[in-house]
Amino acid sequence: MKLFLACCLIFIGLAACTPSEDSLESLFGIKHNVVVLASSALELSPAEVSFTPSTEAEAVGEESSVCAVLAGGVSVKDSDNEVQRLLNGATLDATVTTSDGATHEFKCQSSRWALSGRVVPSNEIAACVQPSCSRQAIPIGSKVRSIAISSTAPVHALGIYWASSSASDRDRK
Repeated sequence: MKLFLACCLIFIGLAACTPSEDSLESLFGIKHNVVVLASSALELSPAEVSFTPSTEAEAVGEESSVCAVLAGGVSVKDSDNEVQRLLNGATLDATVTTSDGATHEFKCQSSRWALSGRVVPSNEIAACVQPSCSRQAIPIGSKVRSIAISSTAPVHALGIYWASSSASDRDRK
């Protein structure tokens, strides 16, 4: 019993020292790759805005998305409605080009809420696009060379980021 309690205390201690929730998940084999492409405000429109990741963006799991941060300080219960309000009917599209020259169209739109934001400090909401609504991913291990994002109507974004995760890979097998 003492050994069990000691192990529990060590695990809790390790978890308390981790810098983010992503690190805790990595203890269970879940991989995340998040790269902030723009951390300042920009306007999205039908004209594509292109980014070259400054650090390695990679597909580490079956889920991959490009997200436009729309606001911070939004409660989780209001997040979906607030994303729709801020988009005002606009839809996003992204083209992801990988290091092998292949292009992948991201057209399936969703919203995302995060307690700890990627661009704003907390309660961040974002409109995201992924390859398809069935979450069919770009090949795992693909390195991202560039990302272009556009919107059917003007959208004010606070920043843009790439995200890939293996969190739901086990659910598919």
